[in-house]
Amino acid sequence: MRNTWDFYSTERIVFGNGAIGQLDSILQRLKAKNILLVTDPGIKNAGIVDRISSLLEQANYETVIYDQVVPEPPVDSAMDCYKFAKSQMDIDAVIGLGGGSSIDMAKIVALLVAHGGHPLDYYGGENQVPGPIAPLVAIPTTAGTGSEVTSVAVLTDVENNLKVGISDNYLRPTVALLDPELTLGLPAYVTACSGIDALSHAIEAYTAKPSAYIQAEGSILFQGSIPISDALAYRAIELIAKNLPLAVQQGSNLEARSNMLMGSLLAGMSFSNAGTAAAHCIGLPNWRACEVAAWRGDRALASICHGI
Repeated sequence: MRNTWDFYSTERIVFGNGAIGQLDSILQRLKAKNILLVTDPGIKNAGIVDRISSLLEQANYETVIYDQVVPEPPVDSAMDCYKFAKSQMDIDAVIGLGGGSSIDMAKIVALLVAHGGHPLDYYGGENQVPGPIAPLVAIPTTAGTGSEVTSVAVLTDVENNLKVGISDNYLRPTVALLDPELTLGLPAYVTACSGIDALSHAIEAYTAKPSAYIQAEGSILFQGSIPISDALAYRAIELIAKNLPLAVQQGSNLEARSNMLMGSLLAGMSFSNAGTAAAHCIGLPNWRACEVAAWRGDRALASICHGI
C-alpha cells in the first residue's frame, strides 16, 4: 500500500468577472516585458485577441502574437510557434489564450523556451521535464479541459496517427487567469461538448482507484483518489450538473458561465492529481474517428469516439 500522497496545482489562480484586468499586475510580478501570446483564429475572430493585445499595448509590453493554433495541434506546429517567437525576440513569458489546444501549445512553447530541444524529447513517460518552464499565464475561454491548472500538454503525432501527451508537474501554468466574461460568446454546441469534457474529468477523478491501492513505486503523477481530489471533483460534478443546461440554453447567463468555468477549474485540479480512466485512454487512438464523425455531422458518434 502507498502511505503518502501529494497534491499539486497551479501556483496562483485569479478568478472572477473582469479578472482579465489584472493581467498587467500579474505580468509585473513575473517581471516580464516580452510576451508571446498563443491563441487560435476563432479567438482572434471573436475579438478577444484584440482585447488582450490592447491591454498589453497600453501597459507597454512588447508582444508577439501566434494565432494559428488548430484543434489537436500537430507536433510540428509547436516547433513552428517556438521558432516564430524566437525569431522575433527573447521571450520573458508566454500567455495561452483559448481552449485546451491553445493552452497546451503555450505549455509546450514555454517548455522549449526554457529547455530547448523538440517536443518529442519530453515524451515517453511521466516527469521528463528537467525543470521549471518559462513563466506561463493560462487564460481559458472555454469551460472544459481545465488545462489552465493541469500537468499535461497534448499534441498530435501525425506520422503515427496518435495523440501524445507530455506529463510533468513543471508544465502547470504559473498563473491561471479565469474571467467568465470571456466565455459569453461560446456557441451552444461547443459549450455542451466542453462541459461534458469537464464533467467526465470530474466523474473519472471521483471514481478513481484509492491512492493507497495504486500499485506503483516512487513518485507518480496520477496517484489515484485522494481526499482533496475527491472534494474538488464532487463540487465540480455538482456545479456542472446544475449549470451546463443553463449555459447551453442561455449563453449570456453570466452566473451559469461562471459556475461552469469554476466547475471546469475544480475538475482540472482534481483529475490532474487523481488521474482519469478508460474513457480517456480510448480517446487517444480514436481522435481521428472523432474528427471524421464531426465533419460528417454525426455529433453523437463524435462524442463517443473522442472520449474526453
